[in-house]
Amino acid sequence: AAAAPADASSLADSHLVDALIALAGELGVGDIGLHLAVSYLRELGACDKEILQKHQSGLLALACLKLADAFDEHSQEYYMREKVSGYSRVVQGRWSTSSILAAEKEVAALLQFRFHRPTAVWFLRSCLHFGSSGYNTSTLAAAIDVSRFLVDLGLLDPKSDEHPPNLRAQIALLLAIRLECALEDGSEQTSDVGTGEGREGRWRLIWRPIRRNTCCSNERAGVVACLAWTCHLLYAQHDKWIRSGLGALERKHARCLRRLALGNLPPVEVLEQSLIEELLPLPAMTLRSPQVTKP
Repeated sequence: AAAAPADASSLADSHLVDALIALAGELGVGDIGLHLAVSYLRELGACDKEILQKHQSGLLALACLKLADAFDEHSQEYYMREKVSGYSRVVQGRWSTSSILAAEKEVAALLQFRFHRPTAVWFLRSCLHFGSSGYNTSTLAAAIDVSRFLVDLGLLDPKSDEHPPNLRAQIALLLAIRLECALEDGSEQTSDVGTGEGREGRWRLIWRPIRRNTCCSNERAGVVACLAWTCHLLYAQHDKWIRSGLGALERKHARCLRRLALGNLPPVEVLEQSLIEELLPLPAMTLRSPQVTKP
């Protein structure tokens, strides 16, 4: 069983979120539910500064996860209250079922019963939809695991909300496609990202329909800031979190991380330079439909 979340001084604490990731895995809560739970948790910390004086942070995290799990439930039985016993059991009885339910009700009230909100993982699914009928869907499918890892990685950073969730999703998927193409081409360590549409530019063709349908409102300043933040998490902060004992993300994405081989990533400057333009709206001429000449 997963350990109960340890008490933290802030609801944005990375160790608290790491424990939440572990609990979600133990309880079978999916990516949508996990990202919603972290969103609830951070909103609580922002809207009620006194809440940690009334409830332990670990109990609040558990209540957020249970609410998110219920909201993301697709069966006809999402009002089943006996689910709470499973939550109490997975934290080895640290909190009783009545304590979990009481915290859940208070959290719901503080959130004003607004359970739906945009998350990076929701936008990631939208991006994948637009790419599913494009060029080389097998590479796109292989990139899904990497993109899921990248959006999850952002959960550990309390500053993630400074960047729009749709942009975080776009960057995660584009970066994943770029890295997956490098792996398939056997060029993980290359600094040549290519400018054509041959082997080195293949990732641009895969990305093109996604860019056309999702990047229309992106602005350069936001793209540059969010891309730099994402690369910082991947190239620097990720390793620091591992050394500090955060391991839930590594366990969840173990297969992906073995394949990604983080030590062989292209230089960060190369990635940033090659990806910025690809996250901006396509030029107007590119967006026009081809003219059809009538016979």
